[in-house]
Amino acid sequence: MTKVKLSNAEKAAIVLLSLGEEVASQIMSQMNPAEVNRVAMAMSSLGRVENDVVQLVAGEFYSNLSNHKPLLTGTPAGTKRILQMAGRVTEADAIESEAALASHELSDLLSQMTAEALAKWLQTEAPQTLAVVLAHCAPAQAGKSVSLMPANLQIEAVHRLAKMGDVDLNSLKAITETLKEIRSRPHGEAHAIGGVTKLVGLLNAMPQAEAERLMSEIEGRDPALAATLKQQMFTFSDLTRLSDRDMQTLLAQVPAAALRLALKQADDAVSQHIYRNLSERAAKLLRDDVAALPKTRLQDVQAAQQQLADLAQQMAAQGKITIMSKDEVYV
Repeated sequence: MTKVKLSNAEKAAIVLLSLGEEVASQIMSQMNPAEVNRVAMAMSSLGRVENDVVQLVAGEFYSNLSNHKPLLTGTPAGTKRILQMAGRVTEADAIESEAALASHELSDLLSQMTAEALAKWLQTEAPQTLAVVLAHCAPAQAGKSVSLMPANLQIEAVHRLAKMGDVDLNSLKAITETLKEIRSRPHGEAHAIGGVTKLVGLLNAMPQAEAERLMSEIEGRDPALAATLKQQMFTFSDLTRLSDRDMQTLLAQVPAAALRLALKQADDAVSQHIYRNLSERAAKLLRDDVAALPKTRLQDVQAAQQQLADLAQQMAAQGKITIMSKDEVYV
């Protein structure tokens, strides 16, 4: 076999070329710029590589993997460190405790159920279990499921959802066991999942008439909770509660197609607030685009409007913009 002296960059280049262009490109996309430059330069200058050299490098690569003695153990803490080192701060922040992982597992399991099946199953469960499950559903799924339940169970469910705080790991495991038939492992951790924020998302996702009826019943049962909900519920019309600067920040992140669709049927106050915070040229082009839109389903327009409202709430939660409360007055 040919004896050659190769640098680490040249060995890496040979291994990547051996794996094929598609796999090599995927691996290089995960490398930092300095590593990419070194390997790319080595790859470009390799020229023809004899088969025995390729086998030598591949054998060394396999030997290094085979001789790697430490056991591979995946943990939330380790995953978080890797993501932080990769600069993926948002994803790293999402890696939490075992209770959080159990919560995510339950959410994934529930996402595979239809709203009809979910509503049917929940009607046989205790109200507290019902609230925990709804807290783990996507707003649209939870809203539709609640709308399919008896009226007395609806109000009980949403009230418990709003009042719910931390849920212990045992409860999360027990509910998951019911759905997936797995044995829970008792731990003393807890994970915050419910509360007013979840209920606001649920109400926003429900048909307007159903949401208004529930709000009326909540107000009769718990006026303080109803007042809090009204303060936090945010719709497309509430975009007028953004300052000009915050509206401009929001518009910079809104997909153009969603903005055009949302403006197809919008209140004058919201439309004027949006157009006023665009340049004169951009506003004119947008008006022309909106006017040229074909007939569109109302539900698609409403979905686009909700997309803008959801984005505003998300950016507010991240501290990028501020949503003025309805009773605040600025002069």
